Amino acid sequence: MRKIGFLFLILVLITGCQSKKDSVGMIMEKGENGMISMHYPITHIFALDKIITRHVGSVYQDFQENVSKINTLQPELNMDYRYAVYQKRWVNVTLFTYIYDYSFVEPKESVFSWVYDKKEKCFLTLEDVILEEKFSSFASLVKQELLKRYKNDINLHKLEEICENSLKNNVSFSLQPQELILYFEEADLLDHSSSRYLTLTLPLSSIPFRLELGKEEAEVLSNEEIPVIDNLIDPTKPVIALTFDDGPTAYTSDILEILKRENAVATFFVLGNKVDMYQDVIRNAVSLGNEIGNHSYNHKWLSRLSISDIRWQIDATQEKIEQITGRTPRYLRPTYGSINQKIRSATDLNIVLWDIDPKDWKKKQPRAIAEDVLEVAEDGKIVLLHDNHKRTVDALSILIPKLKEEGYQFVTLSELEEVNYLRSLY
Repeated sequence: MRKIGFLFLILVLITGCQSKKDSVGMIMEKGENGMISMHYPITHIFALDKIITRHVGSVYQDFQENVSKINTLQPELNMDYRYAVYQKRWVNVTLFTYIYDYSFVEPKESVFSWVYDKKEKCFLTLEDVILEEKFSSFASLVKQELLKRYKNDINLHKLEEICENSLKNNVSFSLQPQELILYFEEADLLDHSSSRYLTLTLPLSSIPFRLELGKEEAEVLSNEEIPVIDNLIDPTKPVIALTFDDGPTAYTSDILEILKRENAVATFFVLGNKVDMYQDVIRNAVSLGNEIGNHSYNHKWLSRLSISDIRWQIDATQEKIEQITGRTPRYLRPTYGSINQKIRSATDLNIVLWDIDPKDWKKKQPRAIAEDVLEVAEDGKIVLLHDNHKRTVDALSILIPKLKEEGYQFVTLSELEEVNYLRSLY
């Protein structure tokens, strides 16, 4: 319990260091304890952030303890989120957890969702949002729709128990612009044991709401093409390509400032689930001559997914990036650098890994990160970095001036491809 409390304190401190604009918290780890990629929204509502970080800390700690007990082969913990605010009053956060472990028959999936009323300063249950005199008819609607959707598998006794006793206060739900989504543990409804969840989506028009919900006031994504600063390159001189994975984050703007100051550019492999929160950062990156690449939607281990799931991870991210930049990414960097035939067959994007990995996710000292790159830097090489560490920002202030002293020009991956083509003509 002390470890969970300690992690919670760390998460709170991280949350406090973010700007007051809504942003994304993250835990990214890889190594002996498995592959961990957890993303969750930072709302700057203390009660909501507290319950979110406690849940994140609990999931993280449980995973670490189970890994140490089972000693399984490369387990994976992935957490994704859905975040929405309606009428500047109701804040909805849903966290989706996915655990892949070879000791399981199938991945474990779970979902937790909270709706917070900023005006009343409280969390809402279905009992709070459904008219009291209409709740029985609402429960009947839920029962009817679940039977229709899962009639061959559902346990009638369990269904009755949930609709009569649990629906009001113990069922997770989320409010979307046109629909209400209910989340149920499969084991609570089905005859067979399961570690997944079921969803039931109901149109808002069919629900007797106590709350007067209007249309979502979401920021409109722009698809206008962004003017870009030209990066003049001499193909007869050495070039190097800096690339950043797992962003955008609270540190990406600092990296963009350093690149701008040093007249350098890079390629940012972004996650689709962060695009909405960091629209301005991505648009600024493009306007400064940087390139945006695709790094999946929520950092699941792509090579373990089905072809259809891989396609969704890639296509959903492409769509998000195109909406705010007006540009279509050309490059994909698979999560954890893992490539197989399923990934190749699922996309027409150019799949790109790297030549130099200073392991900035692992090393703590900025100078050590910079020196690791400088020791092996060569013309035409691709450097792997991550824009979710302050030490990487500090390392760039050392690395870029040193590389410039050695005569290197900084290029995006598209520019590197052009340079290689021009050189092939010599």
